[in-house]
Amino acid sequence: MKKILLSVLFVLIVAIVLLPHNVFALIDLDMYVADGVLYWEPVTDSSCKGYEICIYDSDENEITYYETSQRLASSFRINEVMDEVKADSGRYYVEIQIKGISEYDWCAFSYKSPYPKLEVPTNLRWDGNIAKWNSVANADKYEVELYSSKASLYNTYTVTGTSKNFGSLNVLADGWYFKVKAISSTGNYRPSRMNESPLKATTAHTGLWAKTGSGTLAIKILDNGYISWTSKGGKPFDIYVYDEKGHSVLEHEETEWHCNFDLESLLNAEKVDTGKLTVSIESRASEEYDDSIEVEYISPYTKLEAPSNLRWEGNIAKWNSVVNADGYYLELYSDNGYFLESESFPAGTTQVNFDDYEMNPEAGSFFEVYAFSEGDYRWSTSNQSPDKLLSFKDIPVGSWYYDSVKYVSKRGLITGYSEDTFGPFDNLKREQLVNILWRIEGKPDASAYPNNFTDVPNGQWYTDAIKWANANGIVNGYGGTTLFGRGDNIKRQDLAIMLANYAKYCECYTEPTGTLNKFEDKDKVSSYAVDALRWASENGIISGNANEDGTKTIEPLKNAKRCEAAVMLTRFCKNVIDYDSWLLR
Repeated sequence: MKKILLSVLFVLIVAIVLLPHNVFALIDLDMYVADGVLYWEPVTDSSCKGYEICIYDSDENEITYYETSQRLASSFRINEVMDEVKADSGRYYVEIQIKGISEYDWCAFSYKSPYPKLEVPTNLRWDGNIAKWNSVANADKYEVELYSSKASLYNTYTVTGTSKNFGSLNVLADGWYFKVKAISSTGNYRPSRMNESPLKATTAHTGLWAKTGSGTLAIKILDNGYISWTSKGGKPFDIYVYDEKGHSVLEHEETEWHCNFDLESLLNAEKVDTGKLTVSIESRASEEYDDSIEVEYISPYTKLEAPSNLRWEGNIAKWNSVVNADGYYLELYSDNGYFLESESFPAGTTQVNFDDYEMNPEAGSFFEVYAFSEGDYRWSTSNQSPDKLLSFKDIPVGSWYYDSVKYVSKRGLITGYSEDTFGPFDNLKREQLVNILWRIEGKPDASAYPNNFTDVPNGQWYTDAIKWANANGIVNGYGGTTLFGRGDNIKRQDLAIMLANYAKYCECYTEPTGTLNKFEDKDKVSSYAVDALRWASENGIISGNANEDGTKTIEPLKNAKRCEAAVMLTRFCKNVIDYDSWLLR
C-alpha cells in the first residue's frame, strides 16, 4: 500500500476536521505557538465567558482539553500539557472555542516530546492459545488487543509479562489475532506503536465481511469478495475506501457502468491493512445515489516485523534488518518535529549516511523506518529512533546545560571549538559575548561607527561587533577609561548588564520591581549591576546556584563559563526577545 506522508495528510485532515464546525463563525484570535506556549489575542467582548482549548493530532484524535473562565486569558503552556499526556512528536493543531460566543479559531503547531519512544514489540506469535512476544527494553507492562477472525476488537488486556493465555476463552478460534504495544509506567518513555501478530493457525480464513447495506444503493458484500449495489443513474460509479481514522487507503474510478466489483482482490493487491473499513460508492450521475457501507477485512498477508534498534552514529542513521523485507522507507524529522525528507532503500540497507546527501541533521532530529515487501507481506509498523545527540563529546546527555548548548550551537550563537569540543567550563570573554549579541541582531553594518576603545584593534573579528554595541549603548567599557577590556573574562553581573542593555535596545526591557533578597550573596553585587540582576532574575535569565543548606547564591563577581552563558542566553532568547520569531523581523 502506498505510504501517505504526514505533512500532506495533516493538511487534508485539518480541512476535514473543520467541516463539522460550520455551526460556528470563525474569529481571528491571532493565534500562534512559540517556545511551547500558545498565545492569542483575548476577546474583550463581555459576552466572552472564557475559552475551551482542544488539541488534536493529525488523525483527529483529541489529545487533551483545557478550560478557563478568564476572559482576558491570552496564553497557555501547550508543551507542558503535551508532556503530561506523553504525546508523540509531530504535527498537531489546537482549537480555541470562545465560551458564551459561538466563535472559534485554530492553528497548527509542531511538538517535540522530551521522552524517548519505546521500541515496538517483536516476534508476535501464537503458542496454542497463548499469545507471546519478545520483551521491550524499559517497558514494564504491555497492552494487548484481541481481535476476532472478522477484524472485530474482542477485548483489551494489560499484562506485565510477555505473554497472555487465552485458554479460558471458549470462543477463541482459528483466524483470531492480537496486537501489542509496550508501556512504561515510570513516565520516562512514550508508549510504543502497536504491532500485529500473524493469524492464529494456518487454516484461518481471510476475506471481506459486511452486513447488507440499507442505504440508497443497498450495498452488499458477496461471498466471493465482490461488492454489488443497486443500479441507478445510468452512469459509472467510483469506489473509495477509508480506514477507521478516515484516511483514504484505496481509490478506484470505474470506466464502465456496472454494479459489481471485485473489491477483495483490489484490497489484497494494494496490501491494505487488516481492520474495519468504510467503502463509499459515488455515482457520477448524481450525489443522490451516493452510498457507503462499513466492512471488516482480513488481509491474506502477514505484517512484516518493525525495524528495531534504531540509532544514530554521528550523521549515520542505523537499524537492524527485517526478515522477508524487500526494502525500507525512512522519514527524517527535525528537532521541532517537522517532517523533512523521505526515501525508500533496497533490501539489505541497514544504514543511511546523510553526509552522502550533503545533509547534517541537527541535534534533536529523529527518524522513523518502515519495512516493506514487494511480495507476500504487508508494510511493517514503524519504529522511531532516539534523538540525534550533540556531537560535542564534552557535553554529557542529561547535564543541566545540555539543552541550552544545543539551542545556542544550533543557532550559531556560541559555536564549538571543533566538531566534538565545546569547552563548557572555559571562561567566556567580553568580546565573545558582544559578538554573540551582534549575531543575534543579524550582524548590522558598523562601518559608520567610531572605535572608541584603545584596546580594540581595527580589522579584527570582534571590532565591528564592539563598535556597534558601543554606539547603541550596549557596552561602555571600563568606567573613566578608554578600555573595553578585550581578552578579559566576563563576570556574571556584567553578562546580565549587557543582556539588559541589549533588551533596552530591542525595546524588550521592562523595569524590574523585585529585589535580590532571595540570594544570600546579594551584598556582593556591584551597585551599578543591581538593576540588571534584578531584571535578569525576574525574567528567568538567572536563577542562582542552590546550596546544600537550601540557600541560593548569585555569584555576581564569578567569571561566566561558556555553559553558564549558554543557559543565560537561551533563557534570554526565549523569555525576552522570542529569538526564533525575532529572526523573521
